Amino acid sequence: MTSTFPPASAPTACVWINGDAAEAATYYSQALPLTESTPGAGVTNLNVDGTSLLLLGADATYSPNPSISGFLRFSSDRFGSRELAEQALRATYAAIGEGGELMPLQAYPFAPLFAWVRDRYGFTWQLFLEEGTSGLPFFTPCFMFGNVAHGQCEQATDTWMALLGGERLSLTRHSESSYLEPEAVQMTTFTMGGGTFTAIDAGTFHDFTFDPGVSMTLLYEDQPGIDGAWSVLSQVADAERCGWCVDAYGVSWQVLPQNIGQIMADTDARAKLMGMGKIDLRQL
Repeated sequence: MTSTFPPASAPTACVWINGDAAEAATYYSQALPLTESTPGAGVTNLNVDGTSLLLLGADATYSPNPSISGFLRFSSDRFGSRELAEQALRATYAAIGEGGELMPLQAYPFAPLFAWVRDRYGFTWQLFLEEGTSGLPFFTPCFMFGNVAHGQCEQATDTWMALLGGERLSLTRHSESSYLEPEAVQMTTFTMGGGTFTAIDAGTFHDFTFDPGVSMTLLYEDQPGIDGAWSVLSQVADAERCGWCVDAYGVSWQVLPQNIGQIMADTDARAKLMGMGKIDLRQL
């Protein structure tokens, strides 16, 4: 049985930005409702109605793809009425979708209004008009298990919940008449490490899967937490660098100390960290 190592704060999706993170934060703060930003050293934190999204200012080595997206629930209880929720969704669609559509803005069997769009940095957003209230956050990261990761959604989320602490809130499977096999996960909502997430199996036909373009960040107060998370999540030896690792399902994780900002501001400590695979606090 896997031991549980809850992080100091909820796991946070981190978007690899080809450019300046502060500039990207201004773009997102203007395009997304209920959003404000806090700058940092190379990394900017977006607060999207209480849920964090990190922006990592970098280069063109990686770029986001739809395997991890942002799911936004526009509900009447959050925006005051159904009409105002729809207005907010349409305004967000116009502001954030300049990178193109994965699914056009229209009604679907699962939603009265929905769109899946790509922003100027390549990150994708699912805009969902919610009927009634689900009690779920406005923003949740969504994992899309496609290509070689298809069929691993349930196993992966079970692994993460066992490691970080959490529970499954819901799970629906594809029907016999679906385009995917009945045991495939149509959608699951779950918690891990104090945050709420969604995930789906998406089929082998997609030409993308998980990579460092969007990673997940875990912050720990001490070495035992880092060691415990790393022992489960790091499954690809060649991917171990500077606290980054890749798990058995292809998802990239940053397993970092809670005081990472302080460490990166110290020239000597930063140099030591950059030479590490797993972070060893005793050497910093």
